[in-house]
Amino acid sequence: MMMNPPYKVFQIGFNKCATRSLFQLFNKSGYDSVHYQKGRPAKVILQNFLRSRDILCGINKHTFYSDLECVYSSRGVPIYAYLLYKEIYHQYSNSKFILNVRPIDDWIRSRLQHSNRKYIRFCKKRLNLNKGEVVDEWKNHFHKHMEDVKSF
Repeated sequence: MMMNPPYKVFQIGFNKCATRSLFQLFNKSGYDSVHYQKGRPAKVILQNFLRSRDILCGINKHTFYSDLECVYSSRGVPIYAYLLYKEIYHQYSNSKFILNVRPIDDWIRSRLQHSNRKYIRFCKKRLNLNKGEVVDEWKNHFHKHMEDVKSF
């Protein structure tokens, strides 16, 4: 039986930081949960934000949301919907947020190996950068997001 508490829970950290494990924990505990789904939740959240709609319009039945990104976008622009945590908070102020992290070097290593290296190949092509430059972008993104969330 799925439970629907009066709040939502959002994982607002990065992929490759136990997002699937968090999803499985919530799902097995009876909470209606959504995880990645080829980037669909991230796309929906971004579209709703850009249209000034309820940020969860169309996917609001869930309690737990994880891995809210889509780097394999057909437009070539990555979608990191977890970066919209401030907007989510303003629309769903009684929500809970999980900032999942792991040591940055382990995170980078995992991303480099993700999907048989497809992730890094796609990012290099999308950003028109070499591997070292992509890794630098990831590190900068990691540090900035951590700083922003902690200050919020």
